[in-house]
Amino acid sequence: MTSSSSLGARFLIVVFASIIIMSAIPVKTTAAPGDPYGSTVTAREIWFTAKPTNVIQTNITIKNIEGRADTFDILVIPQSGGLVWEVDAPLNTGYLPHDAEFKFPLNVTVPPITQIGSYDINVEAWPHNNASGEFSAASVTLHVNVTSAPVLSVTGNLAFRRVDPGRAGNFTVTVSNNGNVGATAHLVLYILNKNYPYNPQIGSGIYEHQFASQNVTVSPGSTGSTDLMITVPHNIYITNQDFWVRAYPVGNPDNMTDPLRIGVIINNVPYLTVTNISFSPEFPLTGKTITLTATIKNSGAIDATNVPVIFYDIVKGRDVKIGEGNVTVDDGYEADVSIEYEFTDSGEHDIKVVVMPNATAEPLEAFSNHTSIKLRTNPELVVFISFIGLMIFLGIVTGLALYEKVSLGGAYIPPMGELDRDKKEGEDTGSAKDAPPQKPEHKDIEDIAPVQMKRVATTVKKPKIEGIEPVEEVETAESRRAEEALHTAEKELEDARDQGIDVLIIEKMLREAKEDFKNREFEKAVNGSRYVKERVESLMAKQKEATEAIREAKSILSSLKWEDVDLSTPRNFVTRAETALKNGEYVSAITYAKKAKNRALQIEKLSK
Repeated sequence: MTSSSSLGARFLIVVFASIIIMSAIPVKTTAAPGDPYGSTVTAREIWFTAKPTNVIQTNITIKNIEGRADTFDILVIPQSGGLVWEVDAPLNTGYLPHDAEFKFPLNVTVPPITQIGSYDINVEAWPHNNASGEFSAASVTLHVNVTSAPVLSVTGNLAFRRVDPGRAGNFTVTVSNNGNVGATAHLVLYILNKNYPYNPQIGSGIYEHQFASQNVTVSPGSTGSTDLMITVPHNIYITNQDFWVRAYPVGNPDNMTDPLRIGVIINNVPYLTVTNISFSPEFPLTGKTITLTATIKNSGAIDATNVPVIFYDIVKGRDVKIGEGNVTVDDGYEADVSIEYEFTDSGEHDIKVVVMPNATAEPLEAFSNHTSIKLRTNPELVVFISFIGLMIFLGIVTGLALYEKVSLGGAYIPPMGELDRDKKEGEDTGSAKDAPPQKPEHKDIEDIAPVQMKRVATTVKKPKIEGIEPVEEVETAESRRAEEALHTAEKELEDARDQGIDVLIIEKMLREAKEDFKNREFEKAVNGSRYVKERVESLMAKQKEATEAIREAKSILSSLKWEDVDLSTPRNFVTRAETALKNGEYVSAITYAKKAKNRALQIEKLSK
C-alpha cells in the first residue's frame, strides 16, 4: 500500500515538472487567421467636447497579438485644420511580449483660435518586426467637438515695482484672446493677504487702484493692453505687497483667467506735507530781512531725517528759488523750517514751499503749499525819494523867483552909450534942458530884494489844507504809536524772562527796534516791536505746551507701579524732553513728551 502511494506521488511530481519545463520553451503563435493587425489599440474615452487651448486627456492601451514579442511605434495624428496640435505621448511601447499590454496617458492640446467644428485624432501602433509586411498598424480614433468660446489670459510687463508711500506705481497689463470668438475682458485686481486673495476695494485703508481702461476688447488671436495704477497708502508699515490681476469675459464672471501676480516693494521714504507757511514781521518791507517759516508734518510711518525743504518766489509763472532748509521730524509730528530773505520788489508775492522726501522723484502736489505776501516799499526809500523831489521843487521855485525879480519888478540899467545919447537929446530940447532931474519911480535892487525874497518864501510855505496835518503833527502820532509798541513788546519780554525763557536773541531785536525809534524811523520801530511780541508769545505758548506734555507723561508713568513692567523707554523720553525744555528746544520737548506718553499708554494697555 505504501509503495503504491509512493509511486503515485512520484508520477505527479514528474507531470508538474514537465509542465514547468514546457512553459519555459518559446512557442511561436500567430494572430487569428485573416487578422491583418499584429496589435490592438483601445482608448478609455473617444468622444470629447473642448474649447481652444483645452487639453484632451485619455488612457491608451496597446496589446501585442502578433504571436511573438515586438516593439510598436506610437503615432498620434490629429486632424489639424491647418493648426499644430500639441501631443504628449511616448514614442513606442518598448519590448512587448506576445499577448502583453502597454498602457499610457495621452494628452492632446487643442490649438488656440481653433474654429468651431469636429476634429478626429488617430492613435496608431506600428510593429517593428514586420519585414515581411504581414501586419498593418492598428489604431483608434478620438473625436473632438470644438465649441465656441473666448479664451482669455493675462500677462504683465513687470513682476514688481518700487513705490514710495503715497505714490502710485504703474504696471502694464496685457490681455490675450486665444479663443475662436471675440470678447470684452473685464479686469479685476486682488490684494494677497498671506497668499489669500481678496478684492482691494472691500474694507478700509486698502490700496487705491485704477485701470486706465478696466474693459479691454480683444478679437480671436489678438491682444489688448491697459495701464494699472496702484497707490501705496502714505502711512503703511509693511515693506512689500503682492497682488493678483485676473480677467473674465463681460457677462461671464465664472470664466476667470489664471492670475497674473505682481508685487509692490515699498521704499523706506517718509510722507511729508507742508501744512502752513508764515512770515515775520507782520508788515514786511522791501529791502529788509523777512523770515519765512514752513511747518512740515510727517503723516507717514517712517521718521524723516534732514529732508530738503525748498522755498520759491513765483515770478511770472516761473519758480524762482529763494532759499532751502532741512527738516527732521518723527512720524506723527510736525517741525518748522525757516529761511531769511530780502525782497526788492513791492506788491504781492506768491511764495511756494516744497518738501522733498525723495530727492530723486518729482514732488507730489501734497508735498507743497502756497501763501501770499504783500510787501510795502521801504519808508527809508520813500523819504529819500521825497527829499530828492523836494530839492527839485525848491530849485524850480527859486529859479522862477529870480526870473520874476529881474524881468518884472527889478531896476533897468541901460548901457553907458544909451545914457550919453539921452543926455544930448535932453540938451537939444528946451523943456528937457531946464527941467530938474527926476528920481526914478522904481527902487534900487538892494531895496527890492527883501520884498522879492519874502514873496518866494510865501510860495514855498503853503497854508494848512484841511484834512492834512502838518508834518510835525504826523510825526508825533507815528512816534507815539511806535512808543506804545515798544512798551508792549518790552512788557512781553519781561514776562517771558520771569518764566525762565531764554530771550537773549529777542532782546537784541528789541534793542534794534529802540535804535530805529531813536533814529526817528518809527515804522521800522513798530514792525520790530510787533515781531518781538509775536516771537515772545510763540515761545511762551510752546513752553506752556511742552510743560503740560511732560506733566501728562509723568502722570501716566507714576500710575504704572507694576514691578514686572519695563518703563525705561518712556522714562528716557521724559528725560530727553526735560533737557530740551531746559535748553529752550520746545518743539523737541513736546515731541519727546508725547512719545513718552504714547509708549506709557501702550505699556499700560499690554499690561491689562
